[in-house]
Amino acid sequence: MAGLEAAAALHADRVEVDVQQTRDGTFVASHDTNLLVLAGRDEDIPNMSTAAVTSTTVRMHGRADTIPTMTAYVEHARQLGMPLLIELKVTAATNGGSVRDLFAQLDRVGLPPGTWFHSLDPTVVHEMLEQHPEHRVGLTVGPHVGPLPELPVDFYAVEQASITSAMIRRAHRDGRAVYAWTANSDVRIRVLLRAGLDGVITDRPVAARRLVAGIARESPGGTGSAPGRAQASLARLLTKVRGLVIRRSTAAYPCRRRGTRTRTTHPGRSPSCTHRSSPA
Repeated sequence: MAGLEAAAALHADRVEVDVQQTRDGTFVASHDTNLLVLAGRDEDIPNMSTAAVTSTTVRMHGRADTIPTMTAYVEHARQLGMPLLIELKVTAATNGGSVRDLFAQLDRVGLPPGTWFHSLDPTVVHEMLEQHPEHRVGLTVGPHVGPLPELPVDFYAVEQASITSAMIRRAHRDGRAVYAWTANSDVRIRVLLRAGLDGVITDRPVAARRLVAGIARESPGGTGSAPGRAQASLARLLTKVRGLVIRRSTAAYPCRRRGTRTRTTHPGRSPSCTHRSSPA
């Protein structure tokens, strides 16, 4: 829970958490699949019981904690009033029912308002979009050359060195936001923002906020100062605080999924798309 609480202490707007299934199907909040680095145990979470995982102490950056279940993490986030960006990690335990199981377990505790979802796996992303079109869903993209995958997502989170201005323009044309991970250099962040990037995932959320504000002042009539611009910070479990500073509101783009498209606005956050399947 250390990353979550650190983000809350910094008045962050959104916290990122990676979740994966144990051998018995329960989701836990952990980035690493193998516990050798963080716990000194060469064991994989998909091959362990939930009890074994949650009793494991992990250590990083001078901090120690046990691995929480996803529901415990989400419930704590809800108590803190902290929206989440939940990444479903695909492991040996992932199966055709994992997305259904994810949302069934989340339904037991309730999501903090404004929670988003993403995954590196296009199949998982498709299932999220089909089963829960009411949520904001994105595709995470690793080192990449060429056009981004054609998926009806709300956003892409792309490895920062892979991003080009043409990539950003093409995504915007298709109604999708682009966020960069993980950009820590002031120079790189400025370059990406000036190219039209929508947000930066960074270990330096406070500095990134300052850079976003600086870009907005450079072009007061441009996209950097779009009305309703949102700012959000994310933190990873038991790591340095990692933030996503969002440059512009989701209202900057039209909805791009199939079916009837409507736009809703929730108090305290940006307009977002809701999607209903057209009647058969």
